Amino acid sequence: MIGFSVPFSLLYFCSQRYEFPFVVGLAVCSVWCLLICLSRLYLGMHSVLDIIGGLLLVTGLFALILPLADILDNFQLTSLLAPLIMGAGFLIPSLYYPQTFSEEVSQGQWGPTWADTVTILAAGWGIFMGSWLNYQMGLITAPAITTDGPVLPPPYPIIWPSSQQVIYTIFRTVAGLACLATVRIAGKTMAHLAVCAYYKRDPNEVKGKNLVKFELPVKFFTYAAIGMSATFFIPALFRGLNIARDTMYTEV
Repeated sequence: MIGFSVPFSLLYFCSQRYEFPFVVGLAVCSVWCLLICLSRLYLGMHSVLDIIGGLLLVTGLFALILPLADILDNFQLTSLLAPLIMGAGFLIPSLYYPQTFSEEVSQGQWGPTWADTVTILAAGWGIFMGSWLNYQMGLITAPAITTDGPVLPPPYPIIWPSSQQVIYTIFRTVAGLACLATVRIAGKTMAHLAVCAYYKRDPNEVKGKNLVKFELPVKFFTYAAIGMSATFFIPALFRGLNIARDTMYTEV
């Protein structure tokens, strides 16, 4: 489902915002989705029926959710209740992921599919919280009349960056990845120690045993921190260093 929803969501929303050959975008997204599906089969994480069922389900969800995207986006950014409601929406599926009974489940362990789902949901919640904070702090604003005249409606042409912008982009990429790696290591370590302290267990004793009650909160906290860092803290760092992208987080 993620292998379909991520690329085709990008295609849908970018086609409304930027001018580019739609056929090229469709081809890229189709190859992206195909490679993800084949990788799931190759690794033995899903069967062919799993892939077909997931594609059918996500297609139905697209038809249901995409027409409501603007309404949901407005609620997520503007409502003070959004963090509570969205937090529950991301956390509950992480806690109650459906699994067939197996030896792993009976021993309190979890499989790779459940772990991947928690990673995606946690990162999604972190990205949402970063975006919500950006809006609440006035870093994201709705288009308005400016001193230069009204903001033109999309779609916008894709502008090739200047040499200086390319240098800034490379620096932001390297610095951003370094920051995210640091957040992952620090977040995982602190969360692991905190969970072990809560259950009064030796951290070395549970390490590598893949126990759900230890691994799930650690993974959720770690990737939520990564998502929030990518959308809020790291862009704030770049603004402080005066290397932020000019058009980042400027409008809804």
